[in-house]
Amino acid sequence: MMELCHLTMVNWHLFDVADIDVTGHVGVLGENRSGKSTILDMAQVVLTGASRRFLRLNAVAGDSGKSRSGSKRSVVDYCLGTLGEDQRRRDEARTYIALGFEDMEGARPPVTIGMALEARKSDSRETVLALFVAVGTVLSSKDFIEQRGKSQFPAPWEDVRARIVAAVGEGNFVNHRDRASDYVREYMRHLLPHSPYGEQNASALQKSIVNAMTLDHNQTATQFVRNYILEDSPIGIKELRESIQTYRNISETIRKCASGSKP
Repeated sequence: MMELCHLTMVNWHLFDVADIDVTGHVGVLGENRSGKSTILDMAQVVLTGASRRFLRLNAVAGDSGKSRSGSKRSVVDYCLGTLGEDQRRRDEARTYIALGFEDMEGARPPVTIGMALEARKSDSRETVLALFVAVGTVLSSKDFIEQRGKSQFPAPWEDVRARIVAAVGEGNFVNHRDRASDYVREYMRHLLPHSPYGEQNASALQKSIVNAMTLDHNQTATQFVRNYILEDSPIGIKELRESIQTYRNISETIRKCASGSKP
């Protein structure tokens, strides 16, 4: 079974360069504003491919996970390290975020999934340079940065891409930068090999990931099922009445035919 083993962040909120090794069951603990949401939201962005259809960033601090529109942060805010309306760590940024997975039984090769992004304070939307899947290695921050004297800077994406391809081979590297759903389906093939990975399954996984990470605990079991499991399905009363009447008409026709066929 593939398990998360490593998180990498370069220019993600207040993390300039960070590597976090994890194993087994993990809890993210800390005081308010200590970076818990920063880490969880990084994982949410990577796993959904930053699809705005699903993202619900900083939901715990924002609106208790009840709606996407109530989110207090955006991907651009995280890339720039935004703290307030006029407070940010960077005016522009090249950002790398990645999750590394390993098969604890050693039957499958390691996999890294991640994103390369660029953001500027003058733009409300980030530029996605890559939504990549690399099979055969767990990447860390050293794969995404370049050293200039004593300082570290995010390397250009083309240089990073060349490093990854050199490590895993061209056939084990895929970049679906234009479609988050294709990227999700690609990593599903490697992380969930026994599950179907069609378009509908990718959407269901993205929704489940966000719901799990932004769960509001103050609700009944019925509310949980309605909010996080069932799809919205409003009932059209007119259509329902027509369906019932059609059913009655068919039943009556069958009854008459059955009666007429008796000797």
